[in-house]
Amino acid sequence: MRRAGLCLKTVTGTRRALHAGRGFTLAELMIVVVIMGVLASLGTVAFRRQMNQSKKTEALAGLRAIGAAQEAFRADNSVYFNVSANLSTYYPPNTPQGGTQHFWGHTGEDAWLRLAPEIPQLVSFCYATTAGLPFSQPGNVDSNISVSVTWPAAATLGEPWYVVAARGDSDGDGEMAYFIAVSFDSRVYQQDIDE
Repeated sequence: MRRAGLCLKTVTGTRRALHAGRGFTLAELMIVVVIMGVLASLGTVAFRRQMNQSKKTEALAGLRAIGAAQEAFRADNSVYFNVSANLSTYYPPNTPQGGTQHFWGHTGEDAWLRLAPEIPQLVSFCYATTAGLPFSQPGNVDSNISVSVTWPAAATLGEPWYVVAARGDSDGDGEMAYFIAVSFDSRVYQQDIDE
């Protein structure tokens, strides 16, 4: 009988050893939690970067749509259409912030309706566009734009011209991103595109 008791003890001890080997230690669990946290933060950063990139794409598409509408207007009227009072008068009038969007066309802005750019109904950026006759020069850009935008001399602008500006705060930090496109240059001026 004594021997049977010994065998039972040995089997029970072996069973405990096998059961203990199947679990994780606290250190192993903490390493897994840390790795998951790092992966989650990398995913969040990549997601934000992608969202900001999509906002930049929206602004550039808006600039192109307004430019195309200006070209269509010129084809019919031989001049571009001066929609905004200046390059600081944006439409919609309230700049969308923090990823919010505004409805394009809700105030019935007659000049924008006449130009009729193909802009989506919900926008994260607001836009301004001015135009001029040959041998005139565009006015000043928004005073908050620090990127150097220099216009050619008026004497060299022998054709009608237009300028389109976009402004928006896509991530809600209060800093605006600005984009400017012109008819007499193929560049797009950009400021704070990564905010």
